[in-house]
Amino acid sequence: MAEGVGISNTLNRGINDLPGEIWEDVPGYNGKYQVSQYSRVKSLIKKNPVILKKSLSDGKHKVVLIGKYGRLISECVDRLCASVHLRPPLENEVICHKDGNKLNTIVGNLKWITWQESRQKTILHYRSRNIRFNSGSENGRAVINEAIARGIREERNKGFTYSQIALKYKVSVGIVQRVVQNRTWKTH
Repeated sequence: MAEGVGISNTLNRGINDLPGEIWEDVPGYNGKYQVSQYSRVKSLIKKNPVILKKSLSDGKHKVVLIGKYGRLISECVDRLCASVHLRPPLENEVICHKDGNKLNTIVGNLKWITWQESRQKTILHYRSRNIRFNSGSENGRAVINEAIARGIREERNKGFTYSQIALKYKVSVGIVQRVVQNRTWKTH
């Protein structure tokens, strides 16, 4: 990153280039848009180029581009920037922000990682902050508790059908199946 260029500068919509800014065409848009290593997106559709405004959606910066047949397409700025200035993503790759700040979309802060690596990083992040994933009846979305799970298994061992058990406990057949097959409410 050039000296004096920070995250706040990447939100600058002035048409003048930032120090050391390099522009590359966004693939798939026939030269209508360019993205810089500072994740600024430029529209070349009109006579005078304009820097597109980033919007914040789902905790990420996005821009709206005009695709084929005039359809509006919302693109994540970090993916655009990494696709152009690093390399196109391989199958099952997601963008990773090295400093953990999803709003820091400068190319030096981006790298491609697999979906599995991303999941592992998320788990380690929560563990390092001593945050637990609530399981069992501590989970706010739990429909049953441990006693009901035991009862469901006992009823099934006695020969009752999934439907009969579901009616008795007032839950769906799917919940009964997952409990009986030990996919949820696992016995240790």
